[in-house]
Amino acid sequence: MPVIQSLGTVNNAVNVSALSAFAKKYAAQMLFRLLNKAEFASHFPVETDIVNEKAYMKIAVYNTIKPYTGTIATAGDEVVYSQRKLSVSVGQSDIAIDPESVRGTPFVNDMLINLTEGKKVYHEGIILAQFLLQALAQLNDSTFYKGDTSLPGTTTNKALLVADGLEKKIIECIAASANTDKLTPVVTPAFDAGSGWSSAFTDGNIIESFEAVDDSFSQPYKGLERTIFCSHAAFKAYKKLYKRRHHADPTYEKFDQGAFGFIYLDDTGKKTKIAPATWLGNSSRLINAIDGSIRIGTDIAGMTSSIDIQKIGYLFYYMMKMTFGVQIIDPEAVRINSLS
Repeated sequence: MPVIQSLGTVNNAVNVSALSAFAKKYAAQMLFRLLNKAEFASHFPVETDIVNEKAYMKIAVYNTIKPYTGTIATAGDEVVYSQRKLSVSVGQSDIAIDPESVRGTPFVNDMLINLTEGKKVYHEGIILAQFLLQALAQLNDSTFYKGDTSLPGTTTNKALLVADGLEKKIIECIAASANTDKLTPVVTPAFDAGSGWSSAFTDGNIIESFEAVDDSFSQPYKGLERTIFCSHAAFKAYKKLYKRRHHADPTYEKFDQGAFGFIYLDDTGKKTKIAPATWLGNSSRLINAIDGSIRIGTDIAGMTSSIDIQKIGYLFYYMMKMTFGVQIIDPEAVRINSLS
């Protein structure tokens, strides 16, 4: 990752256009690199070229088998067409840098603090990388799941107001009437990991809760690869109960995929993974998704071309538009529990 400390200075004065050119040149590479490392990008496919929205078509066939009558009898509702759209919203990410803030720090020697000759911005590459990393971290930890939900928004965490989150899409699908848009939660009790060891062992219910959510899939989906996403607390509780019952860690434990790895759900032929997700926070929600059924949308080209750096007064402003969205492409390929 390039770091050029003296970039953008001409005769001790700041050349803002050179800073902007540097940002636009390297930001796309940085964004792709950091986006690929973002946790949600390891969990769900990311469409990187959605300017406004993208439509996904699905054809579903229902109710074709009936008692033999010798005649063709159709009700006209055997074939259902579903068109769900992944839309993106536009937010902004910006920071202000005051060179005077480095007085009394080691950085003071890297900067010119002379009000008559101008100021030199220091460590441009590091600042840009941290700027992008922080923006993606907020998208991952705040916007992606919670986002702009049906609950009242708050200005204390403005990242929640950038776009609709996955939770809002789940709520919309629960309330939907059409089969192809409907998502019915599987009723599960509050998670209990059990307690004690040996003769003092007390059984829990969290393993059965995970199994119930996965068992709710219809037969065609049971043969497809899928992942149950859960909070880190639920993941640890599952592993603790499993070890108490079986005196061993969960089978086929792996840590070679995603930010925190996964374990396989027993008796699913290695079709169902269980993966902890930071973006779920402390939620007790289980989200069991067939690979590809949930997608994230952004516009990398639009984001990088929107990057601008300006000097206003004594401050330097880094600015970028954030284009982001999430959608459940196929609600029939997603199962959730009744806890939130």
